Amino acid sequence: MKRIKTNYAEQGVLFSTYYVGDRLAEDDEVYSFKNLLDNLDISPIMNEYGEEGGSMYCPKSKLAVILYAFLKGITSSVKIAELVRNSLPFIYLAGGHIISRRALSEFRLKHLKSIRKIFNQTIDLSLSINLVKPKDLFTLDGSKLESDTSPFKTRSKLEWEIREKQIEVYVNNFLDEWAKNDNLEENHEKEHKVKFQKMKEKLEEILKAKNESSKDEKPTRLI
Repeated sequence: MKRIKTNYAEQGVLFSTYYVGDRLAEDDEVYSFKNLLDNLDISPIMNEYGEEGGSMYCPKSKLAVILYAFLKGITSSVKIAELVRNSLPFIYLAGGHIISRRALSEFRLKHLKSIRKIFNQTIDLSLSINLVKPKDLFTLDGSKLESDTSPFKTRSKLEWEIREKQIEVYVNNFLDEWAKNDNLEENHEKEHKVKFQKMKEKLEEILKAKNESSKDEKPTRLI
């Protein structure tokens, strides 16, 4: 059976020696997004991290998965963390690392001001290269962004101000929804931990009572 290739999943190695990107289609949109990311000014975030201290996930990788989720309309750190484990585009952007829900949520809180500005940049560039379409983006009152997205077409000052305001409202709405979901997920996690601890304590009580009961039983006499 030498012609049969090894099943690496059975050896605990899902991707074997292959590069994660090899499993993505050559024209996968995640590559366009990666090019977009490389053209964003993310220095306000990167400059906050020095070379000293313990090892950590690359801030750019965290930002990459957050921004990609943003373009997909995903406002849940739990969902993003799940995609980082299971979705090839997210695995690719995360550099193959598993990033937890808490790490994503804390990153949002720490860099909220910078993330807000970067989100604005991301929408503007994404619309310009057709990575996302105006019909997919809505402002708070439900109206759609204008269909004309060319950054090179002459617009009046008023038209530019309207576009910037639409993007700003959309980003604010998105971040508010994300913050709300993070709070709900944080509370759910706490409730889950409390429930698990109670179950653990109850099980320990049952096992303890069972052990004490068995000690009190008189040993059977052998004839």
